[in-house]
Amino acid sequence: MSGPVGIQATESSNAAAELAQPLLTIREVAAFLKVNERTVRRWVVQEGLPCIHLGTRLRFSQRNVLRWVSAREEGSGIAETS
Repeated sequence: MSGPVGIQATESSNAAAELAQPLLTIREVAAFLKVNERTVRRWVVQEGLPCIHLGTRLRFSQRNVLRWVSAREEGSGIAETS
């Protein structure tokens, strides 16, 4: 009986840890992806880069940014050429 409880506790801990992650600014995302800040803003508007609007400010979850980049990489055909 302790198995499922242990699994739930681990999942709960992972969720709490994820929520505790700080949100990134445009400058931090640009530095992380090694692109210009204007490119990040363009990706938000034109390419659907996920962000959180806090008033007039944009913030980004690093996990969502990584997922977005990964999805673009998979859809680009790079993996299909091998």
